[in-house]
Amino acid sequence: MKREAEDWIQLCYDPRFAQRCGEKLTKLFAEHLERLQTKEKDVQDWVTPSANVAHASKFFVKSSFNGSETQQSLTDLSGHCLAKFAELVALCLEKSQGLHHPLCAGHQVPAVPPLAAWFDALTSLTNQVQGVYEMGPWSVSVERAMLNAVGEEIGFTAGEFGSLVTSGGSLANLTALLAARKSRFPEVWRQGFSGLNAAPVVVVHQDAHYCIDRAVGVMGIGTEHLVRVPVDEQRRMKVPCLEEILLDLKRRKVPVLAVVSVAGSTACGAFDSLRDVSRVCRKFDVWLHVDAAHGGGLKFSKRYKDRVDGLELADSVVVDAHKMLFVPAVCALLFFKDPSHQFIAFDQEAPYLFDPSEPSLASYDNAVVTLECTKRASAIGMWGVWSIFGPQFFEAMIDRVLEIARQFYLMLNDTEGIEVWGEPSCNIVLFRCIVDQGSSGGFSDGNDFQLLIRRRLLETGVGYLTQTKLNDKIYLRATIMNPMIIQEDLLQMLHEVRCAATAVAANQ
Repeated sequence: MKREAEDWIQLCYDPRFAQRCGEKLTKLFAEHLERLQTKEKDVQDWVTPSANVAHASKFFVKSSFNGSETQQSLTDLSGHCLAKFAELVALCLEKSQGLHHPLCAGHQVPAVPPLAAWFDALTSLTNQVQGVYEMGPWSVSVERAMLNAVGEEIGFTAGEFGSLVTSGGSLANLTALLAARKSRFPEVWRQGFSGLNAAPVVVVHQDAHYCIDRAVGVMGIGTEHLVRVPVDEQRRMKVPCLEEILLDLKRRKVPVLAVVSVAGSTACGAFDSLRDVSRVCRKFDVWLHVDAAHGGGLKFSKRYKDRVDGLELADSVVVDAHKMLFVPAVCALLFFKDPSHQFIAFDQEAPYLFDPSEPSLASYDNAVVTLECTKRASAIGMWGVWSIFGPQFFEAMIDRVLEIARQFYLMLNDTEGIEVWGEPSCNIVLFRCIVDQGSSGGFSDGNDFQLLIRRRLLETGVGYLTQTKLNDKIYLRATIMNPMIIQEDLLQMLHEVRCAATAVAANQ
């Protein structure tokens, strides 16, 4: 058994075997991509969670080492493992959700350009992590270069802002609020909130992402200390209401940790008037944080950048590159207008990590500025694409998906039996289906009806939409994250939705 185990280990690290696996993977993925783009394959093969878990569990083997006296040659072993590898890769591709399918318009997850994914694979192959600079010096440098470039696109002054990459918008938003807490209440890290005369509040956009609620819960502020600002008919923060709220809090001597505005809300893609929000926050000397996880990328577009005008005025900004900059998940970018704020979220020492003999490297040690220590390098995909095509690539992608969303909106708006919610501000389109029951009387148009339509699309695999709720009404939600969609695909999506609606109505 010892000899057999050594053969397996040798094979796993054999460069030629690695090459053969890589060639097999790229071939299988290319075939998978073509099947999705031609719609030969459905968006997904829907299976219940328990069935999928049971299916995945069948592939485990109890032991690779049989202890037999007859040893396989390395050539035979290599062939066996390559065949098994190909089988498992094909299974993973078949079972995965088809984000590259033209009728997949669900969550804010992009159909990633394969080129970006190949660059991103380098991170996994070389296992670059970033607790300290010396653990991944090139990947840390790539991330810093990307942050500098994106920060300047946002409008921050070169060399005069702070920034970091972290794993997802939820963690980035939490880190921003931790920095705001340290800035406003420097003693809280060590003493907690017990020393304050009054409990602080966070003032938030009414439709702020649920991760803001999580953040204030994690921070010990409590979700009951979230003060929500009403929105207008386009779901933008009402700036006069924000001013009234801050004035009332000031009069009552209630400390404000931060104001959280949005640029591309999750529910419908709404953008706050950031210059007006910033003006009010400056008037009351309050930290302004903008959750631009979804919409911040619009800064790359000459056509649409006005929708995030004033983003650079915020004290902190989150932009998810794994959303509208189309790189693999997860890659969240966090920016601070004041570069010193990059280092204030956490107040700890770890002598086993940080090398006092090279203090100049400390500003490149990510464990100082992120909640993560063994943080995966995640910006190389974006760096690779930018280095080949330039920032115009991101502009073209953004312009394309916003144009597709508008085409879909116009198509829906001209379709009988479809109720559309407003013109899209971004790449998110909301609508409801209405089916006339004819002689049976009445219409099928309620909230449960919309949810059943979505469920039918999901389970049949012919399309994928999500749902959201505005003013107590459920809407089907199409998020266009695939620039390869054409008008024919939109027509087919509408057809599938109407067929699903008819089928659901017939069963009610």
